[in-house]
Amino acid sequence: MGWGNGGSTVMASELHVDAIKHSGGTSALTIDSSGRVFQPSKPMFQVKSVDTNSFGTSHSDSHYDITYRSPLPVFINASRTTEINVGFTIAFASSGGGERLDVTIPVTGVYVLGCRASMTFGVADDFIAIGYMVNSVSSDSSGNLDIPFAGNQSSSSSDANNMQMNFSGSVLRSCTAGEVLTAYQQSSSRGSFIATENPTTFFGYLLG
Repeated sequence: MGWGNGGSTVMASELHVDAIKHSGGTSALTIDSSGRVFQPSKPMFQVKSVDTNSFGTSHSDSHYDITYRSPLPVFINASRTTEINVGFTIAFASSGGGERLDVTIPVTGVYVLGCRASMTFGVADDFIAIGYMVNSVSSDSSGNLDIPFAGNQSSSSSDANNMQMNFSGSVLRSCTAGEVLTAYQQSSSRGSFIATENPTTFFGYLLG
């Protein structure tokens, strides 16, 4: 589609291009010879942790300290990997004896946000929710997550601490540029991620 003299509209049934760019020259979309479409500047990230140390609320056998709602402190330098990062600001900071994950939203829009993980619970009838808090890094004795997207619950049996639980989830979320999302857990008393089998992974990308 184009515009002729005097503002008249010119219609075209086909548009033959290899790329669509911003006026400044940045490629927004490319098309290869097979017709596959790519968006090289589309914001996306994926961070993985292969740490398997345990965490808990005031338990001597837990490597990391947590409260009822607190940053997830399993992203220590020796075990984390930023596998994908296009456009996001990703940072790690000390928390609960380990390090937490902070992700800054690059542009206002709707995002897909999610995670996957595998863990064993340290006590029976326990529950954990995983997600993000927005612009907050505090540890609290109550409250829900701003962006919850995954969770699981242990068995009531006495061997709950031997049961491995896999969980994953994702949500659509309208986010504002500059918001900082911090990976959090809620409600867990004690547990361990089995990261060698199913690495703890947080991911997100701009949908539109």
